[in-house]
Amino acid sequence: MGISSANLNNYPRIGDAHPQQKLRRTIAAVDSGKATADDLRAAEDEVTAEVIAEQEAAGLDLVTDGQVRWADPVTHFARGLEGIEVTGLLRYFDTNTYYRQPAARGPVKWKGPVTIRDFQFAAGKAQKPVKAVLPGPATLATLSAAGPYASVEALAGDFARALRDEVAALALAGATWIQLDEPVLARKPGLAPLVAQCLSEVRGGLSGGLTGKARLLLATYFGPADGRLEAWAGLGADGLAVDVAGKGPLGKAPRLPDGLSLTLGVLDGRNTKLEEPKSVAERLRPWAAALRGRDVFLAPNAGLEFLPRDVARAKVACAAEAAKRAAEVIR
Repeated sequence: MGISSANLNNYPRIGDAHPQQKLRRTIAAVDSGKATADDLRAAEDEVTAEVIAEQEAAGLDLVTDGQVRWADPVTHFARGLEGIEVTGLLRYFDTNTYYRQPAARGPVKWKGPVTIRDFQFAAGKAQKPVKAVLPGPATLATLSAAGPYASVEALAGDFARALRDEVAALALAGATWIQLDEPVLARKPGLAPLVAQCLSEVRGGLSGGLTGKARLLLATYFGPADGRLEAWAGLGADGLAVDVAGKGPLGKAPRLPDGLSLTLGVLDGRNTKLEEPKSVAERLRPWAAALRGRDVFLAPNAGLEFLPRDVARAKVACAAEAAKRAAEVIR
């Protein structure tokens, strides 16, 4: 237990230097018929290894695969499910990015592992623990076309059952940190009961044995916690990732259950301005008592994919340095 550093989810796949644009060139070559799917997978593998190495070199304690293979935050997992067709482009929340909308064409079911090979490859390249990241069922359902489903809630339930099986497979593959991204919760707090129901379903995949060693995290972003942290702590996850980026000390410390891990989004992942590690650490002082005795990770408050590569690297390096300083602040 203590203060560590982590990446939240994604990381820039493309950099400014010519070697860092290999994935872009390969995708273009595939589109023009000059490269194959195997060529694309090889490029994705190479870039995944590269971004893992960058995160580790920056000092992070918990890394991700950078979601290098993900065209958007939704499609990579959704297209691997039975009953889903991927359709046209829609804006992803209030970002300047888009996702291809999943549309239910029949009962949504898990038909086999979607992200296991990705995780195993990343774990084989990393020296630090790798966090597996998946889209959460409430966010998936909200961003999808419901088709034959009578409600978003019904669709979310089937997404949760599919994620239950994916989470179980990840745990059996060795994942000890598995994160469900539910950015919709920060935008629509009224969905908290649905998120709780879905988490209960997903947790069924971690019922014991080897799978029981994995910790299930709930991540919210695109909106600050705004005093909701205590309520979200009761939704059923083993840990929470929340947006607390900003200036000045944090407000009143929340009362949280023992054993709940926290990933504090203290760095602005949507802004190129770099934070100062000492200032980041000092902001945590009012929460010192609440943070002692639990796993705490300092991280960006959102994905880093659309920041310049050098800025993203500097952000995670700041998280690592801030974690070292914060350990003294809350001691």
